[in-house]
Amino acid sequence: MTDEQRRQMNERAGDLIDRAVLHALGVGSPDWLAKAQAQRPEKTTMAEVSISDLLREARRRRPKETALAEVAISEYLLAWLGQISAGAAQTAAESGASYVELGAAAGMTRQGAKRRWPGLADVAAAARRHGRPAADAPTKREVGRWKISRWERQIDFELTVAAWRVGDLRLALEPVPADAPLMASPAERPGGDVVDDLQVVTAAYVSTEAAPRDPETRRAHSTLVLELDQPSGTYYRGDNSEEAFEHQAEGLTVGTVLATLQDLPGEMPIVVWVAEQPGGAGDGSTQIVYDAAMGAEWSPPNLREETEGEWVTADWFGLELEFPTGIYSRWENTWDDES
Repeated sequence: MTDEQRRQMNERAGDLIDRAVLHALGVGSPDWLAKAQAQRPEKTTMAEVSISDLLREARRRRPKETALAEVAISEYLLAWLGQISAGAAQTAAESGASYVELGAAAGMTRQGAKRRWPGLADVAAAARRHGRPAADAPTKREVGRWKISRWERQIDFELTVAAWRVGDLRLALEPVPADAPLMASPAERPGGDVVDDLQVVTAAYVSTEAAPRDPETRRAHSTLVLELDQPSGTYYRGDNSEEAFEHQAEGLTVGTVLATLQDLPGEMPIVVWVAEQPGGAGDGSTQIVYDAAMGAEWSPPNLREETEGEWVTADWFGLELEFPTGIYSRWENTWDDES
């Protein structure tokens, strides 16, 4: 934007604010306002002179009406700026900007940016897929419900998700820098659109015991196993414990995993063993890979709550995880049914 365009925009904004205040006060353009505008310095915008003179006189004459007008105008401008900010955040995410980068631009933490502009993580991830299309989101279909008590019912649902195989993972990893850390976002619950904290991939190997045997032939299937662990950092033993301990996890890089995949058949299934606690590789849920993207936001685990400046930026490749296709159950209360 040129200086002339900026000057014209400032004058236009000043005119709009002046008219809004005058309209809210129910008065016409007073003589003293015209004089103030005529006497302003050449390089001073209308907004810088007229609005201050106008408000000073309006506050003296009609303080209550002026204050109400200021409230209305401020809320209008905040909403207008909010729309501009939301649009800019959307555009930034579509270009691959993470919540860490959005927060830094807005002078807030990653969580603050996520609360201000929710739903942009998937947009940014899609932009960082190296040109690959986004995967179809897992779908849930309710298949039954039973009232198991006066206050609770069980709902069974079928989760359908397209699981990646070795060929899919190899295709996704090949364009990624070989030294990029390989991480994963485990699903918190089946099809729940909620992910747990990032974990690091600490092992990749082929196993014949990781998947169920064929029900007809009883033959074991060769499966690629990815083991996860909590990132290195300081943790506490239990939710309410004051005993802290240091945990170290050596994660694999993209290049290391690609070397493991080199001679494997593309149709080989992948099983991911999520860590439930630091150092507990494989003791959590068994999940599958259904998508992936370049990442740009990660933090060491917190001691208590996230602090300002704790989040760091790193180039890592993140696997998106989900529970395997199958029938799952959830429970919900029936209190509302009783009313």
